[in-house]
Amino acid sequence: MFQFMKTLKFQIGMALVSLIAVFVYFSMHTMSMLEEQRSHGALLRLAGELQVTIQHMAMQAINYQDNAPQDKVSYSRDLKLYYQDLLDNTQQFGSVCRAFASGDFNKQQMPDNLSMKPMLSDATMDAAYALEVYWNDYLKDLKQQLGASDMPKLAQAAEFIVNSNIELSHKTEDLLSALDSDIKHRTEETSNIIRLSFIIAILLSGGIYTWLFWGGWVVLGGLVPMGLIYHPALGKTRGAIIAASSLVVLGGFSAIYVIVIGGQAFPMAMFPGKTIVSSGFFDGVNGAPMVYSPSLPEFLLGLGGVAVVLLLTLMAVRMLCFLPASLSDEVADPHHS
Repeated sequence: MFQFMKTLKFQIGMALVSLIAVFVYFSMHTMSMLEEQRSHGALLRLAGELQVTIQHMAMQAINYQDNAPQDKVSYSRDLKLYYQDLLDNTQQFGSVCRAFASGDFNKQQMPDNLSMKPMLSDATMDAAYALEVYWNDYLKDLKQQLGASDMPKLAQAAEFIVNSNIELSHKTEDLLSALDSDIKHRTEETSNIIRLSFIIAILLSGGIYTWLFWGGWVVLGGLVPMGLIYHPALGKTRGAIIAASSLVVLGGFSAIYVIVIGGQAFPMAMFPGKTIVSSGFFDGVNGAPMVYSPSLPEFLLGLGGVAVVLLLTLMAVRMLCFLPASLSDEVADPHHS
């Protein structure tokens, strides 16, 4: 079983399975995030309709004040036009306002005929709730200004709408701003997930050489030792210095493996238009990189090289006497008095 796991077919198959799994997971997650962005875009347009409704009500009220009816015929005409338009606008605004406050939208309310219950942030829900509370008070005062439905006082209602337009517009703008910030945050999350999926795909597609380069050489052999050495507290401890030194050595081994083995594993295009199907030089065949694992003699040879270097270092330290015999202040610090 272990021998089969070391074969090229098994490792290529596992890499392909991993790539497919990662691709499927991130594709499904990205699709759900894109669908969520689509729903948020519909919510933005719906919130924009709130602003349009407010502006329309204010313009109609100003127009009514400038052209107030002078007789019964004109008043009857305004009952059919302005009053009915006012009722439709207040009904539409209240329906959308309640939907934002509850987070439940039906198909009739959504611009794209979507039925959904999106996950809104706390800031957006707070702004929607504040708008709904203000709208309920606004609608109650508006009905008091209108009076009886058979003979509504349109002039008083128009004056109330004009005077209250600024505050209602501010409440609606707060909701739109909170919703816009929420959508930007979700968009940034989607972008980060897409970037992460590309990074993982690159790491998996390159095999062990990519992992050794980024994980072994760059991270463990470079960034982590630098973090340990320059840390204000850990950098002064003996354990952190030993760990950093060991990680640099491991990073060096990773660099050698990536440069030497990785440089030979990928087949060269020596014969353009042709594919090498066999080779006696342990390089890649059939367009695929060669998977190399050191044998026991090669592993022992590497350890022997490290042992020789350590032995030479020990002999140089003992024989050349360039290290201080004592680390006391009188010996190590030339300015000690």
